[in-house]
Amino acid sequence: MPIVQQITVKKGVILNWQITETVDELEVLCGKAGIMIKNVQQHEMRKKQQMITMLLHKQLHPRLELNYASSGKPYINDAIHVSISHSGEFVTLMSSEIACGIDIEKISAKVIRIRHKFLNDTELSREETHDSVVLTKYWSAKEAMYKVHGSEHAFLRNNIFVEDSTSDVWKLVYQENQVLARRVVKFQVTNNMVLAWTEEDEQE
Repeated sequence: MPIVQQITVKKGVILNWQITETVDELEVLCGKAGIMIKNVQQHEMRKKQQMITMLLHKQLHPRLELNYASSGKPYINDAIHVSISHSGEFVTLMSSEIACGIDIEKISAKVIRIRHKFLNDTELSREETHDSVVLTKYWSAKEAMYKVHGSEHAFLRNNIFVEDSTSDVWKLVYQENQVLARRVVKFQVTNNMVLAWTEEDEQE
């Protein structure tokens, strides 16, 4: 049976699925849900992630189609916004009344070695950014923020900034040319994973 966690957030909901099923079992679930599976040759885990994405979407929006822009960004319509992330055996989908972003990442020491690629000089100078858990939160927070506003010309290091990380609710800024946007980011840290999602900044 699927392990699905539901998180109620401001103006939306998150579903987080831990994969325990085989491909055959997921195909049966898709069949029962009326989801057509395209016969595409791909990596087994990737195929599982794609089927679960469709199952999660079907659970939240049974009558609406999930589409993808040329950039790969998922969308439904102007009234319902969606964001998707997967890492290993976890697939998570967020649906919201406003543009949203979600990211899930495994905590690993590797993030310490590459922190200069996604943190600016000010962020690198903070003592906290030498810890793998905190660094994964920075990475996930910026990835989630990128999914809200990011363009092909935006970078985590140069265009997305963590203004405040002193509490459980972080404040982030996205800045690119004439675009300036703020969001708060909230977290759940369990099973050696960081789950980060955006919510509206009431001070914006």
